[in-house]
Amino acid sequence: MTGKLYPLYTRDKKPVPEGAEEQMQGRGRQAVYSADRQTLYTLYTHQPEHQHTRNLLNGTRNHVHAFVHVLHLAERWAYCLDLPDPFGRGPAEGHALAVDGNRLAVLDTASGSIAHADTETLQIERVARIPAGRGPGSLAYSADARLFVADGNAVHALDRNTDQTAATWVLSAPVRGLRLSTDGARLYAGGQNEVVWLDAASGELRGRARVGGLTDLLSVK
Repeated sequence: MTGKLYPLYTRDKKPVPEGAEEQMQGRGRQAVYSADRQTLYTLYTHQPEHQHTRNLLNGTRNHVHAFVHVLHLAERWAYCLDLPDPFGRGPAEGHALAVDGNRLAVLDTASGSIAHADTETLQIERVARIPAGRGPGSLAYSADARLFVADGNAVHALDRNTDQTAATWVLSAPVRGLRLSTDGARLYAGGQNEVVWLDAASGELRGRARVGGLTDLLSVK
């Protein structure tokens, strides 16, 4: 850290002109680092009158309700990946973000939608569907081509290549964050004043620990 201020660049490495800097007016729901911690992905929902730098430069208007702000911390460029409707229209807590290598997924439980994107092209590739709900949302990628999706008390294990649901497990309380153990054998879920862990293959409950006042499970060791 130098303590100096430097200009922010667009994704094509051009400095953002004065007056075209984005003012983040949305609600920052969740932020996730890439595995090498060089890129920060932040999910924003419900951004009234937010305009991206590309809109300010081109004189266009942005009408999306949610986007992922991509910030490269080493190269100092930023880009907003717009999410399709109806992302951002439902409750903010029903949205979640996960990143794994060149894969990015965003969940909206209210519409039962999961947007899949490529982190290299920063393009939405497809939108998968699960049963719609109204609960808080959480996402976690596994190393064996699964995507764990929490909607309220339910945890769905999806094949991330086909979007098919392999299993659904129901917990005793709404899930507040999902994380996998380093070896991928255990799936940890935040709950009401506790953390529980499941066998990641079968969904069987393997243990629980009290954590008073827990609001979200961010990491496990």
